Amino acid sequence: MHKQILALMASAAILAGPAAAGDKGGNWSGLYAGFHLGATEMSADTSRTIDANTYWLAINQAQVEAVSAIDFEEQGFVGGFQIGYNHMWDWVLIGAEADLSYNSIDVSSAQIVPYASDPTIGFQTVTQVDQDWLGTLRLRLGFDLQGALLYATGGLAIGSVEFTQGFSDTNFVAFSALTEDEIRTGWTAGGGVEIGAFAGTTFRVEYLHTDLGTAKLTGQPLTGIPGTFQTGKADITHDTIRMGMNWNLN
Repeated sequence: MHKQILALMASAAILAGPAAAGDKGGNWSGLYAGFHLGATEMSADTSRTIDANTYWLAINQAQVEAVSAIDFEEQGFVGGFQIGYNHMWDWVLIGAEADLSYNSIDVSSAQIVPYASDPTIGFQTVTQVDQDWLGTLRLRLGFDLQGALLYATGGLAIGSVEFTQGFSDTNFVAFSALTEDEIRTGWTAGGGVEIGAFAGTTFRVEYLHTDLGTAKLTGQPLTGIPGTFQTGKADITHDTIRMGMNWNLN
């Protein structure tokens, strides 16, 4: 993703160069709508905390928690639509934009590990995070540099998150899992460059970092062992690079 961010910056420079060589600024005011395509990298850092009870030796409890700490990173494509409104004051732009992207990124891990206290007995942990769509509602602050609009943007993010953790062992515990499927809110920030093309049409390239916060699981994950209680967590972020096309609707 770092290489993709550098590629974005290079693309922005290529787009901005010819536009900045022009002799007048663009007309960015008014209502617009368009679409975008790009790539995103989702990071999901998961953990599990299990309350001690008579079934767990301390060394095994710590081992299960350690195995459940997974730092996922997965890349995928994004695509969607945006609509917004701009107002110009001389060469300064202030606007608002809403967008919705489909990304459908799924990460999962299933691990089978022998207990530290008795290698003849094994346990299995299952972890899965699904993130299907992501929307934002952002403000934009831009500067028209003779036809190239350079802008910063930030605001609210909202997206679907399905988080699952499961457990079983070969001694006593049958497989069971906890799942939370929710709509999470967070924040997003980034920036980009946009240039005018023809007949009220513009092209853009932009980068957004999005943080959907921490998805949580709370409950009893171990079948047949009353009093065992776990808390699962997944910290979810996205780094997205996308190119878009807009049409003036005035």
